[in-house]
This record gives sequence, C-alpha cells and structure tokens, in this order.
Amino acid sequence: MKSYAEIIITPQELRLYKILNKRIVIEKSENILIEGKVLDSKCNPVEGAVIGIKSINYKYRPPKTVEIGYATTNDYGEYAINIEKIHDVNYELCIYEPIIKPCSEETTS
Repeated sequence: MKSYAEIIITPQELRLYKILNKRIVIEKSENILIEGKVLDSKCNPVEGAVIGIKSINYKYRPPKTVEIGYATTNDYGEYAINIEKIHDVNYELCIYEPIIKPCSEETTS
C-alpha cells in the first residue's frame, strides 16, 4: 500500500480534552482498498470463503466485464482487495462458500 497513516491518542490527551481533533493527510491515489468480513447466518466469521471480483466498464455497449481475481478470508472471516479507481467502472464482488478439501482415503490391505 502506497500510503498509510496512524493516529496515536495518549491518555494525557484523553484527560485534558473533551473533544479531540486529529488530522490525517494521505496522498491521493488511484487505488482504493476494499475491506470486508464474511459472516454466516449466526454472525460467525467464515474462514476460507472465496471472494471473486470483476470490473464492469460502462463505457462500452454492452458493458465490458473483466474478471480481476479473487481473495480468500482469513481465520476471522476478513478479506482485503486493492483495486484501481476508474470512472464509469463498477466492481462486483461474488462470495462463495469455502472450498472443502476432500479427506484422504485410507487404503486397506
């Protein structure tokens, strides 16, 4: 990631002020980070879910669709995807269930 910023709020600032005003300045970029979390119906994080992403460019008739790639969720169901900001382009995320690895079959003698 090209730009990153952190704010540190000290205990002294929290004691001295009722309102804190902090400012972050990040260089403008043509990229954007999409972050998300995949949860099941009981609001539990889903590890290993697959997030497919495609761009849909409306400058073309019919709109041009391009598969960009995919990401998978971590242990906490979280994912992050870095995409380019382009005028007239929408992004579609498709979420798929985790790929379950087949159990290795034991051979009997």
